[in-house]
Amino acid sequence: MANHNTFQKEMEKHLVAFKSNRQYLPPTNNKKWLYHDMADNLFPPIKHGFLQYVYDSGMPLHDFVNHVRSSQMFCINLFYHLIKNEPENLLKILGDASSTRLIKLLSFEFEFSAEDNYLGEWKSDLNRPEEYVTATDLFIKAKDDANNTVGYLIEVKFSENDFTNCGGYSSKGNTHENKMACEDGMILLNDYNSCYLQGVHGKSRLKRNYLNYFDKTDFNHSSFSGKCPFIKNHQCIRNHSLLKALIDKQKIDRGFFVLVYHDQNADLIKEWTDYEAILANSAKSEILSINAGRFINESGEENYKNYFRDRYLI
Repeated sequence: MANHNTFQKEMEKHLVAFKSNRQYLPPTNNKKWLYHDMADNLFPPIKHGFLQYVYDSGMPLHDFVNHVRSSQMFCINLFYHLIKNEPENLLKILGDASSTRLIKLLSFEFEFSAEDNYLGEWKSDLNRPEEYVTATDLFIKAKDDANNTVGYLIEVKFSENDFTNCGGYSSKGNTHENKMACEDGMILLNDYNSCYLQGVHGKSRLKRNYLNYFDKTDFNHSSFSGKCPFIKNHQCIRNHSLLKALIDKQKIDRGFFVLVYHDQNADLIKEWTDYEAILANSAKSEILSINAGRFINESGEENYKNYFRDRYLI
């Protein structure tokens, strides 16, 4: 987990000092930025409850879950307390951000991915792969005052400065005529199946459905005047597509793809703004961005607030 910008470097320096000077924990295998035990990376009051959740749910853990800058741990520390102890405050923030009056938390799932092959990512509908399936950090379902089930697909970013790039663009198999839509976004806009990931009309073995859930009116056509606009922010279009698929398959009545970010992470917000610019109003109304500080400030738990102030500088 390399450092790429000043925010990451300064945050890691602070977190290493917090680990040593506030938690009194030594380096792990001479690596001062790693925790020996994942539990030490958690907000202390949630340790037992969350570890039981991992055991009961089989939640997949990231490779760098023991890193002081783990985005997965940042997500868990931010949301698990609110879900279990202050759901009304969590719903208020999500409701305010989406102009929705939420009245009940129905369910939550960390590291959520669909149970069915909605996005065409499985080799077989009977054979779900362990990797390379679109997942979001947290999926919350709530009931609104009109008795609708509203879903929030929440992607949490801590110190990352961008979103995942498109693997199809850099694939060794994506060459010559297969790559035409990568180099000319208007080709893609006019024909989604010109995308390498969507199969390039049978020339590629891949059969992704990411774009099939979007109407062409969901996009600002001017964003396609150069290369494919999703090369840099492929994670956004995949999560947004997953949201649309859940609505299409009637798993939720309506919903939102939500970015939650560290308040000081300015580089990431620039990338998010670039994604917003691709979308026309119909699709832009389905995405939200909320800084982590809004959730913390709404909390009535002083230990939670102090932990985020002291550890994460929020």
